[in-house]
Amino acid sequence: MATQYFFTKNHLTMYKILSFDQAARRTSDTLEFLTLAPTPHNETCTAAGDSHEDGIKECIALINQLQRIHGQAPAGAEFFVVRNYHEFGTYFEAGIFYEVLQELREMQHSKYQPAKIIQLKRA
Repeated sequence: MATQYFFTKNHLTMYKILSFDQAARRTSDTLEFLTLAPTPHNETCTAAGDSHEDGIKECIALINQLQRIHGQAPAGAEFFVVRNYHEFGTYFEAGIFYEVLQELREMQHSKYQPAKIIQLKRA
């Protein structure tokens, strides 16, 4: 499946929409990713199988909120929207690709744990 992009009416920023498998295939020794959430904690979100457009908009709103609060993603990091498939339908989450510090990987440092979790989820 080709990479999809989504544009909001109020924002010219585009975010890639990738399935979890597409995101996992993009990882490497130096690049990992995390799925964050569809909305901020304790906020309601679009249920799996409901409006795809609303689910994507919620993720974009979360990404924009994170960038307003914390600033732009650092070099080597990239926000995107993760498309997940569920028996009740498709749902979306915000995600971020990030560069892994090689020193942490080699040391098996505890800060390297997210990459291990992704490997388990992908298996």
